[in-house]
Amino acid sequence: MHPPAPSIIPGWCLTPGRRAEYERHVTIDANAITRLLPWLQPGPVNAAWRSYVGPVCDPAPDLARLFYELGLIISQFGGFVAHHGDGRVVTWKRDGSGIKALLATMDTIRAQRKLPQIDLVDGLEDALAPHFIRVPFGKERMDMLIQVGQPTAPQYFRNLLALARRRDGTYRFNALHMKGLACRFPLAFGEDPLFYKKASLLLMTMEIALNQLGQRAIAETLPPADYRIPQILEGVGILSFSPDVTRQIADGHVFRLDNACVHAIRAMTVEAVGLIKTAYEAHHRRPVSCAELDGVLYLLSRNRDLMAQRTMKPHMLVATHAF
Repeated sequence: MHPPAPSIIPGWCLTPGRRAEYERHVTIDANAITRLLPWLQPGPVNAAWRSYVGPVCDPAPDLARLFYELGLIISQFGGFVAHHGDGRVVTWKRDGSGIKALLATMDTIRAQRKLPQIDLVDGLEDALAPHFIRVPFGKERMDMLIQVGQPTAPQYFRNLLALARRRDGTYRFNALHMKGLACRFPLAFGEDPLFYKKASLLLMTMEIALNQLGQRAIAETLPPADYRIPQILEGVGILSFSPDVTRQIADGHVFRLDNACVHAIRAMTVEAVGLIKTAYEAHHRRPVSCAELDGVLYLLSRNRDLMAQRTMKPHMLVATHAF
């Protein structure tokens, strides 16, 4: 048995009964974390956020606009697999990547000057609808973009940024900010209770952007528990799925959001990341944010020497636009 993971954010804790329930589907090997530590090294600067937004003036960036524009696009991060009306499974990809398909669509919307409240104020549905025809969760995607792009939203993000700014000039996002996003934009950020993946991802991305723009910031939110990090942690031996879960994933089964296996995998991923965070900080003798650690874990899948010793299995498929 492994010890409980240190709390990543206040209030996050698995009770013994809930952990026992989840361990029917997935378990954590704490010893594998120790073996993995030599491979867990700080990676290169992650500047992917720049491809999510329009040009940023680094010497004098409009941070509130950056926050708002990140909110528009990260509201779309999910829903790359869906059930068609006739029961068929449909996917949204470009060059094998759902994110690339999304970014290409948002680039087109930006190029055609259709970004809500940045380019257009009225007629948003008519302007955006053609971009989401025959796209999984197309109607939901348009509605999320319009919800985040409502007239009062830019000021909301400006206010949220001001609330996160501390007296010493640094920025600190916390679980209340994450849940505030979920309440303010329930379709875009609130349909994933407990994990709030997209809201957490938005705050983590803003942390990264602020730090690269000469500010100091940290997001004390949950790691983005979706499908990629569980796949990596299972591949390197930290997570172990039950034979039934392993079979379903291997067979390409498409899970529902409320499936017990999905919830277990995501919860135990958060628990495992808490253990990894503690071990990483002790090993490197410095604190690490979940945003930085998420990047470090993602890079494991691109480490050829490590992957030569492991077998990276397919990730779980979940039909939801919530993450």
